[in-house]
This record gives sequence, C-alpha cells and structure tokens, in this order.
Amino acid sequence: MKQMEFLFWLMESERIKPNYVTLCSLVRAHGNAGKVEKIEVFRCIDNLDVMLDTVFFNCLVDAYGMMGCYAKMKGMLEIWRGGCKPDKITYRTMIKAYSIGGMTSHAKEVQNKLHYKIVHLS
Repeated sequence: MKQMEFLFWLMESERIKPNYVTLCSLVRAHGNAGKVEKIEVFRCIDNLDVMLDTVFFNCLVDAYGMMGCYAKMKGMLEIWRGGCKPDKITYRTMIKAYSIGGMTSHAKEVQNKLHYKIVHLS
C-alpha cells in the first residue's frame, strides 16, 4: 500500500495525471485495506482531467460494499455525474454486498429495482 501511495505521489510531483485505471486501482486497494477515509478523497475528484466513468463509480460502490459502508454505497447512486448512469454491474455489486452483509431485504429491494429497469426501460 505504501509503495502504491508513493508512486501516486511521485506521479503528482512529476505532473503526470493519473487515468481512471490508476484511480480504480487505488480505490480497490484502499477498499481491500478498509481505508474509508482514503476512498473519500476519490469521491470528490474534479480537477484531474480524468473522465470518471461508470467503471470508476462501480469501483467506489464495490469498495464501500466490501467495507460494509452500505449508506455510502447507496449514496453513490446520487452523485453520479458526467453522463454516467448506474448499470447492471452497479446493482449486482450492491446486491452482492447486501447479501454478504446479511441485509437480504435491501438486496431484494435492489434486485427488484434492477428487474424493473430491465423489463420496463430496456
């Protein structure tokens, strides 16, 4: 983890802008380490000239879900921007996180929402 953070710092000091793959890797690593405070930084990134896409937001959803931060995970649905929209992977990731956390009613709710979107909005 320290090496990755050092490399990110080095990139910044050399004025090398990270791409979304770099950011997703950092989010995933911090999520695996349970470092919520580090992930919070990535939620608000606007000044990196990186097109934050659905894949990036799905990484955030997954990281919050892995850490059991369900309110933050659900809150991600409200901050999507730049034309990004939650997709099937987003909802399946949420269903998995809720199921692992024993929150079956929440998992069912998201599953029903996904089913509705597939049937009625496709």
